[in-house]
Amino acid sequence: EISECLVGSEMCIRDSLKRAYNDEKLYNKEVLRIRSNFDEVVDKIPVLDIPEEFISAEYYELEKAIRNYTKIKNSNINDTQYQQMLVDNVNRAERNFRHFVSDTLKKRFSNKKDKLKAIKNDANYKWIGALYPAVFTDERKIILMSISKFMKRNSVIVEPSYEFIKSPLFTDSIIIVDEFDATKSTIENELIERALSLIHISEPTRHS
Repeated sequence: EISECLVGSEMCIRDSLKRAYNDEKLYNKEVLRIRSNFDEVVDKIPVLDIPEEFISAEYYELEKAIRNYTKIKNSNINDTQYQQMLVDNVNRAERNFRHFVSDTLKKRFSNKKDKLKAIKNDANYKWIGALYPAVFTDERKIILMSISKFMKRNSVIVEPSYEFIKSPLFTDSIIIVDEFDATKSTIENELIERALSLIHISEPTRHS
């Protein structure tokens, strides 16, 4: 049943896995759904109870960016260029906040193991696992993600980010990639984006 869904929707895949496990606790322990950081913060920042010590300038920047994006998304305004600008603002603010959280953890805990232990057990840090579930990537047996997420780096906060395609996950986990119908265009766009980032455009040399 799961194999029949592998080229279907993510919801179909998740539902099939849950039925196969028939144990929600075990499912949550072994299966991880990794979404974009954008989707995670837009959905969760407005409802998460974040400790005062993490309510920083970066947090306020992110909260404001999400509020502005959500307001336009829920309106009748159909200005795609303006909407993209708001998406970019959220992505930039999310990146700044994530770096702030990562730096804070780095100052307080000397290694990845201690960081994860705090995120799992300490009420002051549990919200990090809720907002960024990717911190648990290497502890799960089955990883669900979109092709666009697969093509990008995995930002896990408790260690340096890495590319999925170069990670040991391929030998230690089962990775299920959704959105096969969008794979070609997604990969093309990602490759173009990477290529452009490597191009240094300079003024032509002038000869006197």
